[in-house]
Amino acid sequence: DGVKETYKGDETKLPKYFSVWLKMFLKHPNVYITALINKCYGYLAPVESIQDANFDYGQSGYIEEIGVRHLTKEFPQCFFNMLHMGVENWPIFRYFAMCGTYTWVVVCCIGYVCNKRKYNDIIVFVPAIINFLICIASPCHNLLRYYITTVITAPFLVAWICRKNESEVTRQN
Repeated sequence: DGVKETYKGDETKLPKYFSVWLKMFLKHPNVYITALINKCYGYLAPVESIQDANFDYGQSGYIEEIGVRHLTKEFPQCFFNMLHMGVENWPIFRYFAMCGTYTWVVVCCIGYVCNKRKYNDIIVFVPAIINFLICIASPCHNLLRYYITTVITAPFLVAWICRKNESEVTRQN
């Protein structure tokens, strides 16, 4: 983030920067891999609640300048904030608000498909894999709003595998 925030658009310095970056990567790959894992741990492990769901619809900055007004009053915002904070602290439900949970659902589904030697079925998982790769490459980490594609598709992927497995069992009988 430090490089991103201080970069002022001088294109002539980029090749030199990437050259040094690549040399250091080849010399110390473990440091780069450790930094990547530390940065994106929230997408890898269900260990932390996400704090990016904010239902504060107050008027501020740019939104106020362009004249956007919210139709709801304070009650719905307070209700959704309390609901979100409550779910984060419930023992079982809190894992449904963590990116890492959905990563492992997808990984387990892919493992199941590979175990059944149905390698052609991996194509179904491409959107979730691409979403994961984009998230770990981004400067933001562990934000559910960026991982929502995987969150939404994970239950459908599990249902697809269960239905496919059920139809195979039916055909064998």
